Amino acid sequence: MKRDIRKIFILTEILFPNEGGGLSFAVYWQLLGMSRTEFKGDIRVLTTNQGISSDKVTTDRWLDAEWGKVKYRTFFIYKLPICLMFESIREIYKADVVHLISVFYPPVIFAFFWAKIFGKKIIWSPHGSIDDKELIKNAKIKKYYLRVMRYFVKDVMFHTTCDAESVFTRKQFGNKLKITQITNYMVLPERINVEKEKYLLFIGRFNIKKGVDNLLKGLSVSKAFLRSDFVLMVVGDYDNPYGEYILGLCKELGLEDKVLFLGHKGGVEKQEILGRAYFLFMPSYTENFGIVVTEALAQATPAVASIYTPWEVLEQFKAGFWVDNRPNVLAEIVDQIINMPPEEYIEYCTNASKLVKEQFDIFSNVDKWRNIYI
Repeated sequence: MKRDIRKIFILTEILFPNEGGGLSFAVYWQLLGMSRTEFKGDIRVLTTNQGISSDKVTTDRWLDAEWGKVKYRTFFIYKLPICLMFESIREIYKADVVHLISVFYPPVIFAFFWAKIFGKKIIWSPHGSIDDKELIKNAKIKKYYLRVMRYFVKDVMFHTTCDAESVFTRKQFGNKLKITQITNYMVLPERINVEKEKYLLFIGRFNIKKGVDNLLKGLSVSKAFLRSDFVLMVVGDYDNPYGEYILGLCKELGLEDKVLFLGHKGGVEKQEILGRAYFLFMPSYTENFGIVVTEALAQATPAVASIYTPWEVLEQFKAGFWVDNRPNVLAEIVDQIINMPPEEYIEYCTNASKLVKEQFDIFSNVDKWRNIYI
C-alpha cells in the first residue's frame, strides 16, 4: 500500500559528474542509495551543468536516472539562473517533499518561499554553507539574511551532517529548530590495486578554511619530512587568490622541490592518486564532513584530520589521526607517520578499509534517508 507522501523534489546547485566539491558527490551518493527504496522513480532533481563538460551530460531535458529523473540546466548567470528558478515552481507544485541544498544559493531561497506558499514539507541541508568560516565573505549581507529567515524556518526540518553543523545551524536559526543529523554516506568504489608511494596528499578546494598554509608550515619544520624522500602532492584548482598565496608561501618556505601542485584531478586518476598516497591530510579550520576522507579510506589510505572536523572516529578505529591543525602539531604527526614501523602502517591501512565499510556505506544506511522523507 502506497503512502500519501511519494513525490520528492530536490534542488541543488551542483551534482555529479561535477567533481568540484564534496557537495556534488554527497547528494549523488544519497540519490543512488534512494534508488533501493520504494521512492525509486518518484524523485526529481533539478540542478545546473556547472563544472560539467558538454560531453558528460545532455542538458536542458529530463534524463532517466536510477532514482528517478534529473535535469541539468544551462544558465547565463551562475548565481542567478532564471530558468532554474522558474522551472522549480512547477516541480515544487507537483511534489510532496521539497529538499533544498545550500542556504545562500538564490534559486534555493526562491524555491523555499514557493514551497512555503504551496504548503510543502521542506527539508533543508546547509552542507557547510553556514559554518562560521563561510560567513566571513559578504558577512553583513549573509548575517542580515539569516536573521530575517529565522521568522520563516520554524516548521522546516534541517538536515545536518555532524554535531558542529547542528550547533552552527541552531546558532543562526534558533535553539528550537527541528534538526535531523545524518552523516554523509558514499557508494563505496572498488579498491584500486596499486602500491603505496612515498607521498602525503591534500585534495580539496583552495579556500582559507582548508588550512593548507598550516600544512606547509608544518612540513617546513618536520625534520623527518625534509630529510626523507617523501613529498606532498596537492590536488585542486589553485587558480584563485588563496591558491596564489599558497604557491608563494611554498616558495617562501623553500619547499618547491618537496611539494607538487597537480591541479584538478577526477575519475579513475583521482582514485589512483588516493590509492597510492601514504596518508591523506585534511587540516581544515572547519568542515561539516569532508568527503575526501571517506574517499581516501575506501582506497585503504589512512588520514589526518583536524579537530575542527567531525573525524574523531579515525583514532577510535586506528585509521588515522585527529589533531589540532597548528603547524607544530602537524609537524609532529608527519614525523610520526614517516617513522612508523611498516607493520604498524599496514594496520592503519587495514583499519581504514574496515572503517569506511562499517560506517559510511550508503546502501547499509539508506533507511535513515528513507525515514526523513516519510
